Amino acid sequence: MEKNIMTTIAFKDGIMAADGKVTIGNQIITLQDKKIFETNGYIVGTAGNCHSCELFREYGFTPSDTDLRGQLMEYIESDKEENCFYALVWDKEKKTLKQYSNSIYPLVIPEQISAIGSGADFALGAMYAGASADKAVEIASKLDINSGGEIYILGDK
Repeated sequence: MEKNIMTTIAFKDGIMAADGKVTIGNQIITLQDKKIFETNGYIVGTAGNCHSCELFREYGFTPSDTDLRGQLMEYIESDKEENCFYALVWDKEKKTLKQYSNSIYPLVIPEQISAIGSGADFALGAMYAGASADKAVEIASKLDINSGGEIYILGDK
């Protein structure tokens, strides 16, 4: 069984947005954690185990080094509940959105609207009702106890 990923990351219309709240147990650690990054023509948002997310951002979504991608999968498989991660990756050049769930093998999202984390359902509902990605994260943060804090935005409007 996978852990509940406590955050909200949303994507719509070339924009990715994320909340900044980080908790450990019942303690709020920070409200200003950056969970989305721009690197080599990609916008990447990750949620879940911190080490898994770091490994994914470094090696998981680019096919350049299959050995390192294999190490990422080994790490995740060693304890799927503890090491779980989710990611959204926007390829700015190809205009493609991919979603990852504990794997280096993505699901392509043709609608180019997606959200991950505990506030994902709230964010998706907001976006399908017309909200932007950042507004959707703001709405999800009001409804999901595990999301909140600073809202970070990357992309081209």
